[in-house]
Amino acid sequence: MKTLNNPILLALTLLWLASCQSKQESPKQVYQPQSDARLLTDSTAPQPVPEATAQEAPATLPGASADQTKLPARQFIRTADIKFRVDNVVNATNRIEAITARYGGFVTFTRLDSQKDDTETVAISADSLLETTRFTVSNSMTLRVPNARLDTTLCALVGLSDYLDFREIKSDDVALQRLAAAQTQQRNTAYTQRLRAAIDKRGSTLGDVNDTEENRLTHQQQTDEARINDLLLVDQLQLSTITLTIYQRQSCQRTVLPNGNDVKAYEPAFLTKAADALATGGHVLANVILLLLEGWGIILFCLVAYVLIRYIIGRFRRTLLART
Repeated sequence: MKTLNNPILLALTLLWLASCQSKQESPKQVYQPQSDARLLTDSTAPQPVPEATAQEAPATLPGASADQTKLPARQFIRTADIKFRVDNVVNATNRIEAITARYGGFVTFTRLDSQKDDTETVAISADSLLETTRFTVSNSMTLRVPNARLDTTLCALVGLSDYLDFREIKSDDVALQRLAAAQTQQRNTAYTQRLRAAIDKRGSTLGDVNDTEENRLTHQQQTDEARINDLLLVDQLQLSTITLTIYQRQSCQRTVLPNGNDVKAYEPAFLTKAADALATGGHVLANVILLLLEGWGIILFCLVAYVLIRYIIGRFRRTLLART
């Protein structure tokens, strides 16, 4: 037993010494502290995501191929609804139309309106009224601008406001709707072609042909409707719609109007009438005096003529008395 155990112990001892020597020869790893900025960068840097998890899992259907389950590229219809206050609605409307035309758009609807808030009438004299009207001017507009210039147009429009009520932007993905419309057109077109080929291939009675043509016409109408709906979506994709409402602060307008309702109610008192009569009499007397002063030559001529006539008549009487 001793002869067997000695070689085993010797082998174990040699293995232990070799392992210790390998540990001494291996380089020691020294810990080097990193800076706080590097630690933060490493901790906050986005980690690579496996390709299997980075992409959304496609919608799988039983018996569907990869092309059938692949989602189409997103196509967004963008619309905006905005309302704000301006200093002057008329001037702002002209500037909005200019901005829309500058970015390649156009105006499809505009309605400028002045809404009366309050009207007040006050008598200011015996025959006059003061009408005070308070009103608010507003304008509702619908704009169509290219989809790529929607944000730029909105920034330019908001620059005209002095108070923004709200701004709402919506993006609706219609890729699946367009895909459904395209598939509907393909199905109806294929059905119509097969139906036409079947009619031409074999002879049928007049009733069967009429029924077949009506069926084909129905599918053709469905195809046309799908195509028109798709064109409407294309139009909305190319041109975004902006619904705009602008208004200004309440304005006030004052107008003097004649009072024809009840003049007797504003008739002056007796003392007022007496004072007016005295003033009128003084004006009449002054006018008479001025008339006399203006006709002094005629008055002087009349006096001289009167004196001469009296003198001649008196002398004639004295002559007659002397003869008798």
